[in-house]
Amino acid sequence: MPLKHPPCEAQFDFGFAHAKIDGVLTKIAYAELSLPYSNVRYLQVFPVECTESFQEGLKRAFHFLGGVPTLIKFDNSKVAVRKITGCRGSEPTREFLRIASHFLFRHHFCRVRQPQEKGHVENAVGYSRRNHLVPLPEFENFESFNQLLERKCHDDMSKTSARKKQSIGELFAEDQKFLLPLPEEEFESRRGRQSTRVGLPEQARLPGASQPYVCIFVLSTSLNDKPPQKD
Repeated sequence: MPLKHPPCEAQFDFGFAHAKIDGVLTKIAYAELSLPYSNVRYLQVFPVECTESFQEGLKRAFHFLGGVPTLIKFDNSKVAVRKITGCRGSEPTREFLRIASHFLFRHHFCRVRQPQEKGHVENAVGYSRRNHLVPLPEFENFESFNQLLERKCHDDMSKTSARKKQSIGELFAEDQKFLLPLPEEEFESRRGRQSTRVGLPEQARLPGASQPYVCIFVLSTSLNDKPPQKD
């Protein structure tokens, strides 16, 4: 029996493939966000999976959607999860908290080795590999590669969603009604070198966070400055 998903919830994951970038065969990481209700899929490629590409992938997806999903499901990668208790992440990393506190989405970490908990994005990762990443892509740089991928994601909106009569774009109109607004201040995809915890009252607690605090960061290492290093 097909699962039913409410509008405006999302799932996020990374996939891996190969491409020729500036003539060099390169292993690439692609960040994928999907909306199970409408079957919207969005992906961007990066040199490696790391804190910066994780944040930048989410940020670009939110701008593509025109807003922020209310809830996003993640796996327990080291980029997002600092501590696992039992079978799922219990303490997010400070950089995960920084992007979550900026865009104000709620998060859910799936159980370890239970990919079916975010099965929609798992399928989306495979769809993108088959439809957008083969045969072997060849691009001068990542920027031109990602521009084409974004156009392909727009084109997918006209397709009919699986098991539904409406197009993906028509169903996405329902998702859009519940999207959180994009913040006016631009988010910088960077990692912090150090942080200071500042206590907050209970009512100011970050959605999904286990402790009522925010982090103030000294920032370094931008995607625009140099290729990100693997965590």
